[in-house]
Amino acid sequence: MSDSSDPVYRQVVALAGVFQAADLVGNIAWNGIRESDSCATLLNSIFKIDADAVEDIYGGVDKLRDGLVVLGGQLGGSAEERDIQVARYTAQLLALQSKLAKNAQTMQNILDGILEAQRQLPSYGINHANIIARLADIYASNISRYSPRIMVAGDPTHLDNSNTASLIRALLLAGIRSAVLWRQSGGSRFKLLFYRNTYLRCTQSILGAIGSDKE
Repeated sequence: MSDSSDPVYRQVVALAGVFQAADLVGNIAWNGIRESDSCATLLNSIFKIDADAVEDIYGGVDKLRDGLVVLGGQLGGSAEERDIQVARYTAQLLALQSKLAKNAQTMQNILDGILEAQRQLPSYGINHANIIARLADIYASNISRYSPRIMVAGDPTHLDNSNTASLIRALLLAGIRSAVLWRQSGGSRFKLLFYRNTYLRCTQSILGAIGSDKE
């Protein structure tokens, strides 16, 4: 497994965060809320403004096992095996991050909202409805107005539930956070297209080191 000084490693770890968010959004939209470590990992990553290494944003690269598995499948699987929905959400998250990066005021508003929510964390905890609702509001107020607007497909029974809708928006915000990290690590659409095999080899190497079986 590569280390955090390798730009490809940093890009793959951050990209796994984006894919983990996209996969969770799809699963929750269709199946409802199921509390998981994968979800908590991404919600916590929103509040990790600075870290010594990219994996520290997520509390360790092993916390991104699910995202790495999905990323590996998307990069290495056949066209029939790839999840079109995950690919669409991921592409939209990366596109949104690129647009947000050009608007300093919006980025500052997002940061201010995150810091405000962070002050509530000791009282509530990461999975509390108040924290998730605050993160959802940050997404709705600052990101939803940008194109491409992410239209989440799923079971109306779940999508019409306010708690589920809030969690989905909070996870989309986490996906944006990972997309920011990916760009900061040198990621780009060009590299995603032309470094596909390099990314896949790195993904497989990380999974081989941490174990690829989902819990």
